[in-house]
Amino acid sequence: MVAGKPKVSAEVQATNDIYTIARERADQEIASLKEQQSMIAETYEVAGRIQAMTFIGKVATVATLIQLKKIKETKSYRDLTHVGTWEDYCNYLRLDRRTVDENLQNLNTFGEEFLETCRQFSLGYRDLRKLRQLTHDGSIQVLDGIIEIAGEQIPLDADHKEDLQAAIEKIIEEQDKLKEDLKAQKKAFDRVQDDTRKSVLKLQKENDQLQERAKARGLTLEEDAFITRVTGFRDFAQGALIALDPNAEENVIPDNLTIRMKSAIIASIHMIKMQVSAIYDSVIAQIGDPVMNPELLEDFTRWEKENGFNPNPQPTIKAAE
Repeated sequence: MVAGKPKVSAEVQATNDIYTIARERADQEIASLKEQQSMIAETYEVAGRIQAMTFIGKVATVATLIQLKKIKETKSYRDLTHVGTWEDYCNYLRLDRRTVDENLQNLNTFGEEFLETCRQFSLGYRDLRKLRQLTHDGSIQVLDGIIEIAGEQIPLDADHKEDLQAAIEKIIEEQDKLKEDLKAQKKAFDRVQDDTRKSVLKLQKENDQLQERAKARGLTLEEDAFITRVTGFRDFAQGALIALDPNAEENVIPDNLTIRMKSAIIASIHMIKMQVSAIYDSVIAQIGDPVMNPELLEDFTRWEKENGFNPNPQPTIKAAE
């Protein structure tokens, strides 16, 4: 037997290996537990500091926001007594959860330097929200130590605080004006749309009424519209003739007519008479119908002969061959 280190049995080696693995796991669990306890302690510490400050619905410092961001991301608030959700933790801090989340959005969008610089000139939540929306269309870009607003690059430091404030105020003013213009345009468009809709409804109602009237008179809509139009012409002409009729009560002829006034009336009536007579002959010749208006065509037989019509054609008799 060779002298030296005593031989370890397989059973003892296996036991040692199990112990080593178990010890490593225990050390890992202890480290994880210590880290968890540290996070719980830090979460309580942050809560204590925030509660010690007099907050009125907002978070005061960027440093506090950074700590709250870490707590929200690690969800360490779940391990606190009587706290199970992020909203519960915010209530525990006497903070509004939506306000905290909005602050965290600003932190994620703009970064620490920008928020710290803006805090010096008290940029409000509403303005930050507008700026955050402008990052989506590229009007604002936050770079490394620089913010680009409408193509202008401004360093994020105390020396350029006034430049940054002026640029922010300018772009917010421009965006507000643009929104007001768009709002006014939409209002005008809606008004035009409403007026158009009312006009269409009115025309539809009038068309329905015309359809019903034409149907009651046994006419098509086209016939009814044409007859109404022609009747309007007739009424207009009749009104003009009545105005020049000495026997009509509605005439415009004064009692003390001069020679030139009498001449004007007679000349006008004579011209109307000649025009009406000529138009009458043309209408009768072109569209006269003895079936519809026989009383208007007393000399229709002569008209037929003059125009090559033979109402009573005689049979042709062939001569004897």
